[in-house]
Amino acid sequence: MQKSFLSLSIIPIALSLLISLIIIPHIVNSLIDSGYQVKLVYNKNPSFIFFQNNNNHTNWITNNSDVIWPTPGYKKITSDFGTRISPTTGAATMHGGIDIGAAQGSNILSIANGKVTHASWYGANGYTVIIDHGGGYKSIYGHVDPDFLVKVGDEVLQGDVIAKIGPKYVKSTSYTTYKDSNGNTTNGATTGPHLHFAISKNGKKINPKSLYN
Repeated sequence: MQKSFLSLSIIPIALSLLISLIIIPHIVNSLIDSGYQVKLVYNKNPSFIFFQNNNNHTNWITNNSDVIWPTPGYKKITSDFGTRISPTTGAATMHGGIDIGAAQGSNILSIANGKVTHASWYGANGYTVIIDHGGGYKSIYGHVDPDFLVKVGDEVLQGDVIAKIGPKYVKSTSYTTYKDSNGNTTNGATTGPHLHFAISKNGKKINPKSLYN
């Protein structure tokens, strides 16, 4: 009886080894050879995420259901897309995104899978992260914390924390040219912590709200 039990217990162990050491690596290698990228993700259990490579990133945004909101817990839009009176200059200007009021240090999520193409200073947007989602779409996250969580070239998944809401004031450098009325260096053209969220399609800014129901 004991010998029979041992014989039966060896079978699932052998099958597990066969799957983990031979079958899974073979599948992964075949997908990579076919142009797929593979990312090992650890949540409660480790798992593989496969996404098809297309010039180093993928066409992810095709309809409204493909994107998530970038600031969990914060949905109030403090300045809309379009022509507005600039709060820093007082002049009528084109606002190429939406401003979302959020607390300094709160999380900013990637709205979809993609590749980081910019993580540094970006003019009036201050410290900024830009993600290329393929298909001509890019998402732009402005006035983020200068301690970047991602770097250029990183592949990110939808929902990854890519940055934190930055402070109003930042350390003065050769490129931080924006200041308030008292001469203090600001995180781009900003009056306080928030996310400037923009979307470009084929190089042209579109209203980010058009991607959401």
